[in-house]
Formats: sequence, structure tokens, C-alpha cells
Amino acid sequence: MDFLLVSELRDKVKAMLDLLVEDPFRSPPPFEKVKGDLKRFYSRRLNSEHRVVYEVLPDDEGEFKGIVVVARMRTYYRGIIPAIFL
Repeated sequence: MDFLLVSELRDKVKAMLDLLVEDPFRSPPPFEKVKGDLKRFYSRRLNSEHRVVYEVLPDDEGEFKGIVVVARMRTYYRGIIPAIFL
């Protein structure tokens, strides 16, 4: 996350991560379900260029069990690789 050290996005990312820890389905800010090969992921805008792309891991009954995997926080959907567990 080196880009955050020199980025004006630092406060937005911190607020977004705090929101995801609390409730990954709360709006605002609005979230979108990603389509296609990444359909298990959700996306929220940080600004017009960058998004937070994340996955919510369900328990055996399909309910949210408190684990969110942030897959990408900078560029759009290219190269989704899980990066942070909350």
C-alpha cells in the first residue's frame, strides 16, 4: 500500500476499511456486486479512478461471519489477489 503514503486517498481508505469491518453491506457509500468471473466480489468507489474490491466470506448457513477479504484497493479489477483479511 505504498501509494497510500503519498496519496490523498489515505483517509478515504481508512474510513472504508472501518466501514467494512463494521458492516460490509452498509450504504452509503453504495456498493456494487461485481459481475462475471469476479461475481463473488463487491466494489466501492474511493474516487473516479480507484475502488476497493472485496469479498465477504459467509459461514456454513450463508450468513456474514465477520471476515472480509480486500482484494484490491488501487486499480480497478485487474489481477485480483487477496491482500488483507479483516
